Amino acid sequence: MLLCTALNSEVQDAAPVTIEILVARALEKSEQLLAKKSLFEQSKATAQHEAAWKNPSLTIAGSARHALDAWTPGFEIGVSQPFYFPKVQSLKREVAAFNVAIKEVELTYTKNAISAEVVRLAYAFVVQEWKVLYATNRKHRFTLLQSYLSRHTFASPQQKTSNFIVKERLRNLDAEQARLAGELESIREWLRSYVDSAVDTKLSLSWLNGTKELNDTEWIEPALKNNSTVLTSKATLKKAHAESALSRHEIWPEITLNASYGQEHDSSLKHMGMKQIVLRRIRS
Repeated sequence: MLLCTALNSEVQDAAPVTIEILVARALEKSEQLLAKKSLFEQSKATAQHEAAWKNPSLTIAGSARHALDAWTPGFEIGVSQPFYFPKVQSLKREVAAFNVAIKEVELTYTKNAISAEVVRLAYAFVVQEWKVLYATNRKHRFTLLQSYLSRHTFASPQQKTSNFIVKERLRNLDAEQARLAGELESIREWLRSYVDSAVDTKLSLSWLNGTKELNDTEWIEPALKNNSTVLTSKATLKKAHAESALSRHEIWPEITLNASYGQEHDSSLKHMGMKQIVLRRIRS
């Protein structure tokens, strides 16, 4: 009993937790936000890849030709560099940039959704605490009234009726208190899933303690301007236009520049100290 009292005293004496702390803890702990960040970083890496040239290819080949009872060795080195058709690479970069923009909007939406849910649960938790406290106080008042009415040994019919009404009210208040307490624990567990054990301390909410007023002009315009659905739709539409233009250009073949060098050594000329070199060709 003393331990429980001490723990409750520590909880009451602990510094109140603000809504900013709750939101920061939730964002730091969220695995959903971490996954969105990974997808956003992946889209940026893909955009950098689309902005680069295609990798060249290097070919090295060796040969041996048998003629007149002699082997003639040879080799060839070739380099191939593919090039995009004009405007294809710029369109690929444009599509990749819109993908990055979409993933960034999704990341921001996830962050805002988690923050909004934490704020909603925090205010719901405090309001529910008030409801539980109100029901507890009402039950205490009716308990005192019942104690007063039960003192009359020879109660009149009116007093008996009043006593019956008070008992029924107490029975209803017991049920209401149990329901409100269950809802409070449910909200506590939902909030704890976002911010761990922060709900075991007192919450300080600015819009409930009178330190902050709700001003419509502060949030309506930014909310409309930064609406994630609108931003995603705009980026998706621009991406579709870019993909359509890219499809029209990708029907044309790519341009590839090839260059090669080769030579053969005629072993029949070795004893004369000579070496025969054959330049195959350079293609472009």
